[in-house]
Amino acid sequence: MAEPVTKRRRWFSFSLRAMLLALTAFGVALGWWANSAHRQRAIVLELELEMEADDPFSRVDLVYDYADSSDTNTATGHGRHYLRSPAPRRGVLVQRRLAPGHVGVFLPTQYAASQVPPAVLRFFGKDFFHNVTAVELRSSAADDVLEKVSRLPHIQTLIIETDQPVTEVGMRHLARLRRMKRLRIDNAVNLGEESFRILGRLSRLEMLELQDAHPTDEDLDQLSNLKSLKLLRLSETQKPGRQPEIRVHRLALLGPLTNLEELWLPPVNIDKSGVQHLLTLRNLTTLEIPNSEITDEDVKLLLGHETLDFLSLRRCRIDGSGFRDAPASSVLQWLNLSNTEIVDASIPYLARLPNLAGLNLKRTQVTAKALEQLKSCPTLRYLNVDRFVEADLKRLRQALPGCTVQY
Repeated sequence: MAEPVTKRRRWFSFSLRAMLLALTAFGVALGWWANSAHRQRAIVLELELEMEADDPFSRVDLVYDYADSSDTNTATGHGRHYLRSPAPRRGVLVQRRLAPGHVGVFLPTQYAASQVPPAVLRFFGKDFFHNVTAVELRSSAADDVLEKVSRLPHIQTLIIETDQPVTEVGMRHLARLRRMKRLRIDNAVNLGEESFRILGRLSRLEMLELQDAHPTDEDLDQLSNLKSLKLLRLSETQKPGRQPEIRVHRLALLGPLTNLEELWLPPVNIDKSGVQHLLTLRNLTTLEIPNSEITDEDVKLLLGHETLDFLSLRRCRIDGSGFRDAPASSVLQWLNLSNTEIVDASIPYLARLPNLAGLNLKRTQVTAKALEQLKSCPTLRYLNVDRFVEADLKRLRQALPGCTVQY
């Protein structure tokens, strides 16, 4: 008797219902993708048209994810230290320059090219394959433009340069940008309690730069919620003689920022207890406290920080005696003492810093002859000084053959 033939089921067989379900799911996904692309493209066009209608100096720069190098050019990435080179317009990196200059958040450098074939990219457009992740605004007013920017949900870097201050209205729009990691506001004079509360909710924020902001104790307490923050810059466009507004006890509010690596403060009314608060920031590598009431004794405490390798004390009233007893374990590499009261007698103390690589002594009373004592510092590579007479400058360069002397 012949054995019955069994039919073998094909591996890729499926029912009509399964095929319809798959096609429906594919159609929904494709529709969502196309709708997102059209929406992003419409917002980009709105921004560009509004900038053109605003004034000739208004501009919006957009960077898509394929060209966004933000995560590789971080605060510890390339381009850390510059003496007098102008900071590049683009590149999210921290320019730790010895000479005073702009540091902070910049647009990503567009090195990379899209992996989508050029012909396909031209036919469909960039918005069908890539998201806008970085925006720089230059406009006479910001609040209306920020409403449109807030509808770009993938933004990670935002730079706002406006003639009119950003207000609470504009900040409410920014509350939607939950993925933002880097924010710079160049006119933050009108930011109040609600604005800082919104900033405190941007939990992914890693770099924050606010110019002319005047945070209260409650505002700094809101910023202490930013556990991922690595760079904080609170700068002011002020006259050097202006009195410090941040008081000592407010520095204690920065204690919860355990990941903070770069801290750029406005003039601070600081004393020994304030320095102790700064020493609790264990990961701090960069500190600037200009035009502040810091003493040479306070400087000696800062030199004992285990990770601090960049220190800017420009316009502080110190004579350099605090460097006399610098610990042999000091990791300080870059030191800005421009516009200070440092004297010739303190130069040997600086020469004993074991890792000193760069030193800025612009607009000080230090003489070229005293600077020749820095030849005992084998690690020194950059020296920024006032312009001496040619003979003194030549003699200084001969005394420091391995050091680049700039003025």
